[in-house]
Amino acid sequence: MKNISTLTTDTDSTIPADTDNETTTPRPQVRYKQSLRSAERVAQLEKLLNTLTANEEMAALLASKGYNAERLAEGAILREAALQGFVTRQQALGALRDAYAASNAALQTVRAEYLDFRFAARALFKTFADRTRLDLTAPVPADATALLSLVRVVYHTSQDTPSLASELAKYGYAPQRMTELLAHTNAAAEALYGVHVARSRAQQATVQRELAVQELHKWTTRLLMAARLVSRKRPDLKALLA
Repeated sequence: MKNISTLTTDTDSTIPADTDNETTTPRPQVRYKQSLRSAERVAQLEKLLNTLTANEEMAALLASKGYNAERLAEGAILREAALQGFVTRQQALGALRDAYAASNAALQTVRAEYLDFRFAARALFKTFADRTRLDLTAPVPADATALLSLVRVVYHTSQDTPSLASELAKYGYAPQRMTELLAHTNAAAEALYGVHVARSRAQQATVQRELAVQELHKWTTRLLMAARLVSRKRPDLKALLA
């Protein structure tokens, strides 16, 4: 049986905010607090269920209101679903964190390689026409998607323009090297897409967890109403609901 205390980590506080920049900043602690509230709710509901069913007299009175073993088993299933929601979401957040790390590393490689290429190209090509063809006059984009788009265009232009390719080859940018640079750029684009996929899965896992917690809360609320009804003239049993 899973223990809710093992699921209330600070995983949420380490996941970066949604951004396509390779340097990411952790989101404020809103998500962590939401996760903690949900975990506390499940823990409270679990404690209540265990308390009510552990008392034989209360269990018998609840059974008279329809909360027999089969009905209580429904609650146990909902509880397990809620706990599994926490596990699944933590796994999804871990995958998202890994995706960010892989994407950041790939983007940093592409940026460093492009800056080296840009430095060499600016030293080689002085005319406005050549610099324009290689986008050497514009600033390097900070946004990852824009950077990858620019780098692809520049590398393809360098390969497909004989006058540029021949000069670049003299300074270490032969066709084989350009192919390698393009491969790194494509890999970075795939890694960035992986972040979007992992983010979507983490968001979906969050929704599913909250739905599971809500279903457990609804079921337990109905159980609590029945418990209050059967214990209304029994202070000793009513004390179990405190």
